[in-house]
This record gives sequence, structure tokens and C-alpha cells, in this order.
Amino acid sequence: MVSNSVLPAMNERGHAPSITDTGPRVKKPRDPRLDFFRGLCLVTIYGNHLPGTVYEHLTSRNFGLSDAAEGFVFMSGCAVALAFSSGSMRQMNEGLSARSSDLRPIAVCVSSRPSSG
Repeated sequence: MVSNSVLPAMNERGHAPSITDTGPRVKKPRDPRLDFFRGLCLVTIYGNHLPGTVYEHLTSRNFGLSDAAEGFVFMSGCAVALAFSSGSMRQMNEGLSARSSDLRPIAVCVSSRPSSG
């Protein structure tokens, strides 16, 4: 006969806890800045798809190498990382700045190649 001290404690549903069960989940507050800029990217994407309007000439695709779709995908990835990780916004910013400082020289070398002609 097995004593009760060897058996795992049951959770509120009457099941034994799993290995990954770490207790109740704490809901993190959303960062309104990410939501604002993701919404701005969506409005900009919509403006890019309206040909012949004034808004078409004011969007970011006319001033850089990327358009709002890349920004939307990037910020969505940041939102997912914040939602499902144990890190904070400051830790994410530190990691992003470290990674961008690693990739910046590569981006400069790739974009500064001589043009053919």
C-alpha cells in the first residue's frame, strides 16, 4: 500500500499537477504603445492600397526601405514575446538593441554595394 505522502497533491479539478504547472497565471497588462503603433501601421497599410490619394504619398514606403507591413509584423512579434515570456519591456529593449548593434554593420555592407551600370 502506498502512503498518501508519496502521491502528488491534487489541483482544484481533481487532477495531479503536470510538470509544467507553475501555479495560477498572472495576466500581464497590455502595453498601449504597441497597440497604438500597430493600429497606425494598419491605417498606413490601408492608405498604401488606395491609389491616387494624397495619403498614398505620405506613407513610410516612400521614405525608406520598408513599408508599414514590416513594422506591423515586428510589433506583433514584440507583443507576443511580452505576452508569453517572463521578461519585461526593458529586457526586451536591451535584447533588441544588442541584436541590432550586431546586425547594423551587415545591413550597411549589404545596402552600400556598388550599383551595376
